[in-house]
Amino acid sequence: MTGHIPPRIRIEMPLGLCLHFKDPEIDQGDYPASRIQKGLVLVHENRDISEEGIGFAVPVLKFGHETIYPGNAFITTEKDDDTSVVRIDYDMNLVGRMVMKSSKRIENEAFYKIKECFSWLHRKYPLLRGIIVQSSNSLRRNYGIETRFEKISSAGIASIVNTVNTKKGIINVGVDLSNMNKEGCTEVNIMNELGANHFDRYCDSNGLFLEGKAIGTWKRFLRMRHRSLIL
Repeated sequence: MTGHIPPRIRIEMPLGLCLHFKDPEIDQGDYPASRIQKGLVLVHENRDISEEGIGFAVPVLKFGHETIYPGNAFITTEKDDDTSVVRIDYDMNLVGRMVMKSSKRIENEAFYKIKECFSWLHRKYPLLRGIIVQSSNSLRRNYGIETRFEKISSAGIASIVNTVNTKKGIINVGVDLSNMNKEGCTEVNIMNELGANHFDRYCDSNGLFLEGKAIGTWKRFLRMRHRSLIL
């Protein structure tokens, strides 16, 4: 599947904001994760304020210890008054892998189990985060470990339908995974990532409000204002 992006995908929103769609082969950044196909990103005064985040409603799959990302996408749009519908068919053909400076891929299952354990500790215990980050950075630096994103055979197409109310600034998301190869898939995530330099407050429909460092790292939130999922 080759990526197709209509010219000037731009959806005007309130407060001088707009939603934009990027092609990773054109809008390449200087960081490894820039190879990932982003979703709709928020732009203000021509600045992408998602920063290194991947935007709104991007599917990410887990197959054992490997995480599969979209490498490109096909997009269609419709507009009716204050409603814009953006359907994005993500090609799940990119995998994040840990490699050493010798370019040797790390495939040891125990290594990834330990990595997941430390990720859990990082989320669960805020007081340990500084020590864990420093230790991780030291390990990466001393052993030349880095994350690389490599193209693989596609795991299928994950379809996301973004229904945008441009007057209210609300995005409703529908997910269709019926065209995915789900054999061996252990986890499905729909990611929403925006830049922490611009967004330091969190609130949800349960009344929870967090600000600054109180937000911590990503946690799992099961309750959504609107959800449509087809498996």
